[in-house]
Amino acid sequence: MTNKTNLSKPVIVSCFLAGCLEIYDFTIFGFLVPILNKNYLSFMDEGSATIVTYALFAVGFIFRPLGSIIFGYIGDKYGRKTALVISVSLMGTASLGMFMLPSYELMGVSACYLIAFIRIIQGISVGGEYSGAIIYAVEHFNKKNSGLVGSIVVAGCLSGVLLATLIGNLIKLPIMPDYSWRFAFLLGFGLSLVGFFIRKKLKETPEFLSINKEKGVPLLNGLKEFKTEAISAVLLAATNGVNLYYVVVFLPGYLQKTTGLDLWFLPIITTVTLAILSPFFGWVSDRVSRIKVVLFGVAAVANFSFIMLFLVGHYQNVNSICVIFVIHAVLYSIQAGTMNTLVVELFPAKYRFSCSAFCYSIGMGALGGTSPMIAAYIVSKYNNITLILSSYIAGIAFLGFFALYAVVLKRKRAQKS
Repeated sequence: MTNKTNLSKPVIVSCFLAGCLEIYDFTIFGFLVPILNKNYLSFMDEGSATIVTYALFAVGFIFRPLGSIIFGYIGDKYGRKTALVISVSLMGTASLGMFMLPSYELMGVSACYLIAFIRIIQGISVGGEYSGAIIYAVEHFNKKNSGLVGSIVVAGCLSGVLLATLIGNLIKLPIMPDYSWRFAFLLGFGLSLVGFFIRKKLKETPEFLSINKEKGVPLLNGLKEFKTEAISAVLLAATNGVNLYYVVVFLPGYLQKTTGLDLWFLPIITTVTLAILSPFFGWVSDRVSRIKVVLFGVAAVANFSFIMLFLVGHYQNVNSICVIFVIHAVLYSIQAGTMNTLVVELFPAKYRFSCSAFCYSIGMGALGGTSPMIAAYIVSKYNNITLILSSYIAGIAFLGFFALYAVVLKRKRAQKS
């Protein structure tokens, strides 16, 4: 028997804070793209430099699956706490590396390769972090609270994105010195230290302590047994990542450049809305079917994503664009507040860390984290970008919807047999 509890404030607060600190470290890079262009890619034209910098941003996501394999194995074999302590230590080391990064004048193009290496370290770290933090929180409590608990961790991670947004905008102010971007990463290192000491004090989850560990590699065993669930988890993660990084990282900058409007606050509006509403929809999913809530949320955000760029192209004023972004954030929060817990619950405890982290990292890395780079490429190569971009974002969401519905059908067939 597992000794699970009802809502415990210390565990929830620690998971919220740790998620916030870790995701800040990983995300701040995306908000400093213009500054990194200026400092390390000035030898390239603006369009190429933007694509390269977003490619460096995407490197972290591409290496998330490797991190999920490493930390998933540690988490399923040696404990959730052990995996999370190591991951936050690795992230802090990477942030310290960015703070100490030599200038372009000192290292030349080699500095770009060093940035790529640091992003690889960050990607490996967050590969086990995001799903691991949710697993750790969910496994401490009764199942009737899983949606709420998981969504609180998501809100913590979104708060990390919000903090990165605020710091990124502060550093871009004209009054700030050229080297001020380094202190954004120094702050990340300091926050990682806080996360490290928070996690060192935590106890292992009751559910991990009670499972019977199998021989072999948990990831391979789990993927073999739960193929449909794995495909669904990958595409749901892709839906999550594409919507988040397209709307928070790419689209505000693109609109600001094409409309001439001052839209620096759009990522803040989106992340605040998500952070506030995600726990509410997580709570709703505990009282309704979690799968039904996710299916509704994915379908809603898919349909709105298809028309979103058409709307902001037609209503090119600050108030209208704000309303459009808020509507997207509200719809997106339905899936964002529930999807991560659902992905974790698709797999049994003995495979949970390995399978959920790996599948989520594949979706986030291959499609989610690369979305700003792909969007920038579409803008640079095609004329009818509105239709192409809208189809790209909405299409991935629809794939996530049908993949999850396949899980529903599989479960119905299992019940009948």
